[in-house]
Amino acid sequence: MKVAVKILMVFVLIFLGSCKDSIQSKDFFIVNSVDSLATTYVKPNGPGFTVLVMENGKEIIRQGYGLASLELSVRTTPQLIYKIGSLSKQFTAAAILKLEEDGKLSIKDNIQKYLPEYPNKGYNITIENLLNHTSGIPSFTERSDISDIEKTALTPEQIVALFKDEPLNFPPGSKYSYSDSGYTLLGLIIEKTSGLGYESFLVQNIFKPAKLKNTFCDNPEALIPNRTQGYSLDSLGFKPAQFMTMKVPFAAGNIISNVNDLYAWSKSLHSGDIISKSQLSKMFTSAQLTSGTSTGYGLGSFVKTFANETVYFHDGWIYGFVSSQFYFPESDTFIFVLSNSTSIDAHEIASKIVAIVYNRQPSEAVEQLMWY
Repeated sequence: MKVAVKILMVFVLIFLGSCKDSIQSKDFFIVNSVDSLATTYVKPNGPGFTVLVMENGKEIIRQGYGLASLELSVRTTPQLIYKIGSLSKQFTAAAILKLEEDGKLSIKDNIQKYLPEYPNKGYNITIENLLNHTSGIPSFTERSDISDIEKTALTPEQIVALFKDEPLNFPPGSKYSYSDSGYTLLGLIIEKTSGLGYESFLVQNIFKPAKLKNTFCDNPEALIPNRTQGYSLDSLGFKPAQFMTMKVPFAAGNIISNVNDLYAWSKSLHSGDIISKSQLSKMFTSAQLTSGTSTGYGLGSFVKTFANETVYFHDGWIYGFVSSQFYFPESDTFIFVLSNSTSIDAHEIASKIVAIVYNRQPSEAVEQLMWY
């Protein structure tokens, strides 16, 4: 009997050892594949990106590629802080849901309840319409003079003045159309209902509870350790990104962060530490148009399916920076890519990393995981 038990134990150990080797082999394959992928996107002595892949709480790869500063030849590291552009929208959405949970508002409310000066144009525009981009309010970032506007330190009210008298593109709820204007209005609603500035509300209710030490509402005049420079590429080569005041992006895209904090934030959010699980489900449920069609966008996040798994994702683009993040809740897999050059397609890189992790063709992931 003892011999049989010993033999069984040997087989168990062999089996466990083979499983461990298989896991290590997969991780090794992912790391090597990402390293190889980076060489096709990062030019010698050019800007680059930081990547973080986590699976079930285990780090698969946390790595920087390229340069954080072309002027100083400083290498990229995972600690670098980037402008994350529209990845900021998830923070704004979570802030609104936090206020709803605290009884300060309902996302079903007409926005005029909090912004009475905003014309309704004969329609019921709700906070939810702003959150899921079904309001019909045109995005001010599509204006032909946006490049000049973004150089001026406008207040949120002055930004709203740019679009408030424009006609709606469609009746609220009837179509989906991505609108930075809607998130500017959400920032003002956060301020009106909380009695705090947008930044102060995020610090108290998002950044501190999630223990984020490298995430801020951007202030170009502040000295922030590990903040990286952004670049663009033209026919003459790389150059510093076009200047813009970070007052204009406001609640639609003025946050800076790094991959470490974005992971900490995502874990805290999905663990129910920031808002309850019931509120969280609203954030990651695709909106339904009045026609019954699903938009593929929840509240501050795209919601799709890939490799037979649900995936939540978003991208960010702002002068000099491109960002992308994916989360597969069923396998607890996070993928973050932050780049300091608009010449590097962070979404495409992240999609190809998804393909590597899920053993799919890169073209399949890139095609199926587009945000539009």
